[in-house]
Amino acid sequence: MAYGSLFERLNGETVGRDTRLTEETLLASILNHLNKLLQSRQGSVLCLPDYGLPDLNDANASIYDSINRIRRHVAWAIMQYEPRLTDVRVVHAAEVGSPLALTFRITGMMRKDDLVAPFSVGIDVCGSSELRLQRVV
Repeated sequence: MAYGSLFERLNGETVGRDTRLTEETLLASILNHLNKLLQSRQGSVLCLPDYGLPDLNDANASIYDSINRIRRHVAWAIMQYEPRLTDVRVVHAAEVGSPLALTFRITGMMRKDDLVAPFSVGIDVCGSSELRLQRVV
């Protein structure tokens, strides 16, 4: 089976990569899709109006409400649109030096064909509701 989604192969994002499914290639493909999913705003994909995240800016919400709202929306989007991830948990990862930083950790299991492996990435919420993903080793 070829590595990558249909769109990754059509866009040439898999050029030079081994076509065998490995933990690294599966992780790269999932991270690529999560980056697109979590950077999309609901309503921007006409055929899937709920694809992506809603606008996360709410000036009236407390930091606690914002954290829980972001956590719930991220978990829901992943469970809806990334079937290769199971047992998904999204938790707020409060940092000691920066207690108001919006940092989350997504954990779960990657499953594709016979490959099963743990999955863990971090998300930083930057200004203007932009999310930045980074692999957690």
